[in-house]
Amino acid sequence: MSEPPTPAVLRQQPVLPEFPSSPGLWRTPGYRWLWIATLLLGTGYGVTLSSQASFWDETAFDSTTIAFVGLSNGIGILFGYLLAGLTADRRPKRSLVRIQVLATAGLSALTAVLALAIGLAGDWFFVLVVLFGVAHGAAFAVMLGWTAEILPRRLIAKGVIVVALAGYAQTLLTVVPGVSVRGEPSAVFWFFAVACLAYLLTALAVRKVPALTPVCADTSTIGELRLALRYLWGDVRLRSLCAYALGASAAMTFAEAAILHLLWVEHGFRSWDYTLPFIARGGAYFVSTLALVFLISSRHRWLLFVVAAVLLGIAVALLAASSVVATLTMLMALMGLASPIVLIGYRALGLSVTRSLFFGRVAALVLFADSLLDFAAGFLRVHLFDLFDGRIAVLTCGLFLTLLAFWFWTRWRRFRFLREDPDDADTDVPRNLLLNAVAPQKTARLD
Repeated sequence: MSEPPTPAVLRQQPVLPEFPSSPGLWRTPGYRWLWIATLLLGTGYGVTLSSQASFWDETAFDSTTIAFVGLSNGIGILFGYLLAGLTADRRPKRSLVRIQVLATAGLSALTAVLALAIGLAGDWFFVLVVLFGVAHGAAFAVMLGWTAEILPRRLIAKGVIVVALAGYAQTLLTVVPGVSVRGEPSAVFWFFAVACLAYLLTALAVRKVPALTPVCADTSTIGELRLALRYLWGDVRLRSLCAYALGASAAMTFAEAAILHLLWVEHGFRSWDYTLPFIARGGAYFVSTLALVFLISSRHRWLLFVVAAVLLGIAVALLAASSVVATLTMLMALMGLASPIVLIGYRALGLSVTRSLFFGRVAALVLFADSLLDFAAGFLRVHLFDLFDGRIAVLTCGLFLTLLAFWFWTRWRRFRFLREDPDDADTDVPRNLLLNAVAPQKTARLD
């Protein structure tokens, strides 16, 4: 008897049309609108977080309470990433994002009305932070996977970095508006009213993005997430990147708190001396992110990641031995240059070598690994001072980051000659894993 035919391995979505000349990033259908939608999503979330400034006077600016706000926010985001991992590759991403942002817009409108009508006590803010964190985490993770889905393989890394630039709006809108209107009675209403508008505009923007209907397997939702974990663990590049991200995230969480303690308590910095190193770091971070847009597509991008990881560890370690403002400023600037290459670059590199079947789930898992310990950063920054000496903690974190970078370098030497396109038929991936992911299924179609 002849053997039954082996099912053909199907892609998750149809190949986007080829252009006579290879399309650039902004010419790729839908990318411009997806970037705008990401910007609007971050704007709405940043304005929402700014509303916490209205409750600072009520809590007498208690640092522990503010830390628990950050803790609640982190927990919500982690649950959002998990939700995205369960659904991102099973449902059309456009439908998922629209449902998520429209629900968040409704929650924002309800909160604005309640704030205007009866006022909101500070205790309610913890609940709101969790709910908005879940919605934002789920939507952002799906949109990150969607970005990789609509771009040609060679543009995925660059596209992810450009999307990360939209996150600066969230950073600015989380702090500046809140401080400027602190104590205003009607501030909460206007914060959530603006957030509602931003979420509604996000829902409109994603309508312009191609909706690539996934090919759903017969396995359960949990089963597909488990399959994605198996795939991530079986791919040496993704496994190495996630392991590094998890370790670096933990080290940087402690290092941030320890550096603040070192500058403020041990060195006694005040005013300009205290802010100058952080201004240098922020400026270098922004410049490095812009440069990364062009460097992430180069032939030596993995080597750039390794070098940046080593420099980040060395810069943190040397901070422990420095006390002169000029030296500290230069080291903080070096941290700013290396940080985005590592902390943003690993997402771009990871998605650029992910199989098309797994974009949504891998994006969610990568974000989850990156943020697993960040959710407790605010809480740790308050209580770390009582547990460690600032200088010792900074040195320990720096040495750990350096050793972690050298570990990644040894891993990189093992996989640096692998094919860049994992969808290539010659790529060495277990065949049964691919067949389990796609069979029996229907052919993908445009929504």
